[in-house]
Amino acid sequence: MVAPLNQYSTDYFWTSDGDFFQDGGDVARAGSPENAILYCSFIRRIQSSTHDWNLADDGNFRGIDLWQYRGLPNTQEVHDQITRDITTVLTDLVDTSQLNVETFPISAHTLLVLVFAASLDFPNNREPVILSFDYDLRDNKVFPRIVE
Repeated sequence: MVAPLNQYSTDYFWTSDGDFFQDGGDVARAGSPENAILYCSFIRRIQSSTHDWNLADDGNFRGIDLWQYRGLPNTQEVHDQITRDITTVLTDLVDTSQLNVETFPISAHTLLVLVFAASLDFPNNREPVILSFDYDLRDNKVFPRIVE
């Protein structure tokens, strides 16, 4: 089990494309200010499978494993399973009461995934973390969306 994130947690700063972000020639770190650690940790898990990071986190890394839904129909049952999987993995990082995951069909083969989480930087930052992704069931593609 991975330790839950808190205001002292740090990780590498990941872009929504899955790349490291550089800051002055060094790999940038994500922490609790502006909830960067939540964004980066959630993105890494949503875009990954469990065995993508065997060396990370002492082997305790769990990805969402969305690949298992490739080729399935865009039904409410599939949405419920994906919501359950995302919630299960992300609650390794934050308390269930601080997390909400919702899915919506947006085309015949694509669903929208919304992830809401309470800020780690409370009371300095009361803005919730909101992540949005399109997931294409035909080819197992995750496309992050920018939510402002």
